Amino acid sequence: MLPVPSATSLVLAQVRYLLIDQFGPLHYCDPDEYPVSVPDEQARANEAFPTIEADAPTFAAITSRIGIAGHTTFSDAEKLAIYREWKALNAVAAQPGSAGGYTFDITTEGDAASGRSLRILGAVNSETGVVTLASEEEVFGTSCPI
Repeated sequence: MLPVPSATSLVLAQVRYLLIDQFGPLHYCDPDEYPVSVPDEQARANEAFPTIEADAPTFAAITSRIGIAGHTTFSDAEKLAIYREWKALNAVAAQPGSAGGYTFDITTEGDAASGRSLRILGAVNSETGVVTLASEEEVFGTSCPI
């Protein structure tokens, strides 16, 4: 679980990381792979970098997560790592909910052999980081389109 500093609330990126950490890899279709593969992910990372950097709370969560918080210049490899984290975070369906918390609807990566995954709905308390489950159900056929 992410540490929650006193007297502050989790930002959306921190909530998304909390869900990834608690429920394991989550299912999502990488927009650079599906439905058509993009030949130069690095170019897309470089192009998206200013937008990602402009979202200060998300950028801070990502750079902290990958161990480069506080850097002011970034190599292409670091921009690519940031971009990949950003794509994964944006795939986590969480949004502000009532009472200052967040609600989520996520699907775990699951078992490739059986095609089984879990769809989990719930809420996160933005002050404490406590996750409350509303429902959990087994789902099948969560593959990405080809």
